[in-house]
Amino acid sequence: MRVRRLMLVIVLGGLAVLLAGLPASAQEQTTYLSLQADTTDLQTGQEYTIRIEVRDVPELWLASAEIVYDPAILYVMGTVSGQPVSIGSFFSEGPALDALNFVDNNVISYAVSQLAPADILSGSGVLGTFRIYPVAPGTTTLSFRRANIRTVTFSGEGDEREASDPEAVPFTPVLLELNVTGERVPPPVEATPTPAPTSTPVGPAEAVAELPTQLPTLENVTGIPAAEESEPAAEADDDSRDTLVLAVAGILAVVAVVIIGALVAITRSRRRT
Repeated sequence: MRVRRLMLVIVLGGLAVLLAGLPASAQEQTTYLSLQADTTDLQTGQEYTIRIEVRDVPELWLASAEIVYDPAILYVMGTVSGQPVSIGSFFSEGPALDALNFVDNNVISYAVSQLAPADILSGSGVLGTFRIYPVAPGTTTLSFRRANIRTVTFSGEGDEREASDPEAVPFTPVLLELNVTGERVPPPVEATPTPAPTSTPVGPAEAVAELPTQLPTLENVTGIPAAEESEPAAEADDDSRDTLVLAVAGILAVVAVVIIGALVAITRSRRRT
């Protein structure tokens, strides 16, 4: 009886260790919509590319944003010629359309959507890029005044699918802080404006109608937490947990075999006596 109790205690203890060592991947991840650059230390009179990035989005069909900047320090390329934002690589798997793409005063307005028969996207990537041209020294920020991420529900098969029930996807907006040095310079000369494109449906009417101007002003955070930026490290931690789980399971198996063998030997010994 004591041997059986001992065996039960060991097995239960091993299960507790296994549960403690399981990866935490089942926890919900935070979706971030951020503005990113290769460098935040800029020089006047040079062009720099800014990326509009999404991180860990579960489902995305349409995204829109109003990005605020200080025109006294930054000039946005495309202010005169139009179409300041280029569609990002996140939409490379299917056709996409930028229904909004212009600069008005100190705001960049951009809306991009998948087009049927494309599928709903998930994961991380670049939604769009635009170029800035610093014209004066100073510290400044690029931030989201309003933004929106939506997913939709499909019914039907193939090209006959219909999208409906657009739903908002929660996210955290992340601003970009920039430091500009150098002498004041004039803004660059751009080509004359191109004719505005005609409006084209990009999905269910409800999703297209949900433009950034209909959303409340957002409170941006200053950066993505370091723990969530270190994706390779997180993957390494998961591998370590998996290795630990396998090691504990192997030890438990060996211990169980030894205990069972001892239990059988004791039982046989008692029968003989």
